[in-house]
Amino acid sequence: MLLGPTIFFSKEAIFLLYFEIFHVKPAMRTAIIIGMVFTGLVYWTGIIIESIFCAAHVGESWDPLAGAPETQRCSKTEYWGIVQGAGAILIDLFIFFLPIPNILRLQLPLRRKLQVLGIFMTALMGILASVFAEVYRVQLLTEPADELWVQAEQLICVVCENWVAVIVSCMPAFANFCRIYIGESQFFISFRSQLQSLIGTSASTPRDRVTNGYPTQPPHTGNSKPLDSTTSTGIYFKLDERKPTSVV
Repeated sequence: MLLGPTIFFSKEAIFLLYFEIFHVKPAMRTAIIIGMVFTGLVYWTGIIIESIFCAAHVGESWDPLAGAPETQRCSKTEYWGIVQGAGAILIDLFIFFLPIPNILRLQLPLRRKLQVLGIFMTALMGILASVFAEVYRVQLLTEPADELWVQAEQLICVVCENWVAVIVSCMPAFANFCRIYIGESQFFISFRSQLQSLIGTSASTPRDRVTNGYPTQPPHTGNSKPLDSTTSTGIYFKLDERKPTSVV
């Protein structure tokens, strides 16, 4: 019975996040308020329906093993579950597509826009969880052979939907936390610089050792024969150490 209000508050947190970001736009503000009201109708109506059909009336037993009359009445709420599941899919789609037009109109580089969209794209997992939960609700109406197993599958999807809503509402704050308290920490800066230097060293290591743009030669010793003027290193000719001949 309390699962509906739990999901309600997690999705209301997303709408409040949208309201904080886009409240300066009247159209967005109106759309967010409509979404909040619709979410409340979808999830709080179930409390009233389940209280009427699933709660024991005066003089009835609460023990389902004793043949409580509410057991037969409560099975009728499965039809409301189908309606609530369809509403949950609409809410998730609304949450998913609502910020996209405004994000695309922001004066930001394309890479930055994709990063912002990636934060809200997490809601896509919530849409998938809502769809699968609705599929299992429909299966319950067909009286499957193992009804308890189908109910467990549906519950898993509903719980995933709830936690995805919590994740989406926390992602912007968590990204800001990582940027300020982790990305600017001395440990992370030192680790990143060492990693970049390691990658840069391995990527820039040439086949031949180069100094100032020219290949270096081994040091000349007294026993080694100097290169003559016709010896090429592939880039320039190295002059030898012979004395110039006098011109008569």
